[in-house]
Amino acid sequence: MAKVINLIGDDRIYNTSFHDATVTTTVNEIASKLGVPCINYGYDGDKVTHEFNLELDGIVCTIYDWKEYRDVSEDDVLRFHIGTATREESEKVASILAQDYGFKTTKPSDVKSTFSWTVK
Repeated sequence: MAKVINLIGDDRIYNTSFHDATVTTTVNEIASKLGVPCINYGYDGDKVTHEFNLELDGIVCTIYDWKEYRDVSEDDVLRFHIGTATREESEKVASILAQDYGFKTTKPSDVKSTFSWTVK
């Protein structure tokens, strides 16, 4: 099982971005397995209502709901975004969440891009 550290108030979380990794679950399920959310705004018009700031096996990550634009029950099943510093870290965190904690995840390698460049 991965080592989990709750990073409430840790500035390292500001170096994370979304790299196509998600976890589908509820706020309560994440909280029961990984600890309470660092942010629990409730809906106030913001893009995020619940956010977990963690370190999983040495990887700083954020797990947050994105653009629900509504009151979210802590038992609503949502697709949470996973933010890390790199795409590779997002891949690793999604794998840890699936393998160690039984969450349904999508890893960056699962996402097929429909965008392509044409070079002339």
